[in-house]
Amino acid sequence: MKHIKRWGINLTLAVFFCAMPAVCQAEEAISQDIYQWVQSTARQSYYFNKQVMHYGVDAEGFIDLDVLVIPTLHQYDSIQKEDVITKRRWKGLPIKGYDGLYGSADFVIINMRDGTVQVKEHEELDSNWGILSTMKSDATTSLVSLSDKSVDKKFYQSIIDYANTHQEELISHTKGLLRRSDKKKLDAIKKAKAKEEVRKNGGQMRRYGVSDTWKMGDKNDK
Repeated sequence: MKHIKRWGINLTLAVFFCAMPAVCQAEEAISQDIYQWVQSTARQSYYFNKQVMHYGVDAEGFIDLDVLVIPTLHQYDSIQKEDVITKRRWKGLPIKGYDGLYGSADFVIINMRDGTVQVKEHEELDSNWGILSTMKSDATTSLVSLSDKSVDKKFYQSIIDYANTHQEELISHTKGLLRRSDKKKLDAIKKAKAKEEVRKNGGQMRRYGVSDTWKMGDKNDK
């Protein structure tokens, strides 16, 4: 069960209901408390782990707010499963255990500064969430190069949008130091949002700043 802990997959024995019946024929349901559903196509459903996703950390140990590290999950329908098996046969790759193929899990890095996505590791999973195969890669894809109609682009953009509205949450998931300059920027953004909220709702101003519990860098950091 090592892979379940790694990817943060929390499954409950229940019927999985969603808008795409062809995709949602799984024996187990994916916890909505851990995984964020983004979209479903005719062949698979797309999720990312919102409890594990975090920011990158640079060589000095500081949090990089422009880099996202995300475990993702893809749930296949029967046609997608058969397509994966067929392609492995064509390539002469082993298909032992693939009669129980369930989907795949990816380890994704999104660099918002460069506008690139890197799938560092791709694992295909069986119905018991065992790892059937693993593929590693250092290749990067430019988000700009993807069509606006691209399913992958929509998926990655949804992850970025989530990160931009859950910054404190992601910081709490990240094992690194927050630069004082970044804290000031985040405080300014949150105060501006708070003022806009007051303007719209006519409510009272509330304390609205980045948590003081984050580990901070040296006062001289940039």
